[in-house]
Amino acid sequence: MRQMFVVRVKEKEAELKEAEKELHAKFDKLKKDHTEEKKKLEESRKKLEDEIIEFNRRKQQLQQQMTSSHHTLTLGKSKKK
Repeated sequence: MRQMFVVRVKEKEAELKEAEKELHAKFDKLKKDHTEEKKKLEESRKKLEDEIIEFNRRKQQLQQQMTSSHHTLTLGKSKKK
């Protein structure tokens, strides 16, 4: 009877060790997936920030062109009067 108990305990121990091993493998995979996803998001964020900076630079250039051409038009009109 005691021997049966010992056998069952060893079987249960083996099952638990296998389950623990599977959990560790799953955890490692999730951790790796999370790291990769975080890296992709960081790259996307950086790309978007660069696009925003470029957009604002072009917007400012256009505003400066519009302002300088407006002044030129205004100066030209005053001289004609």
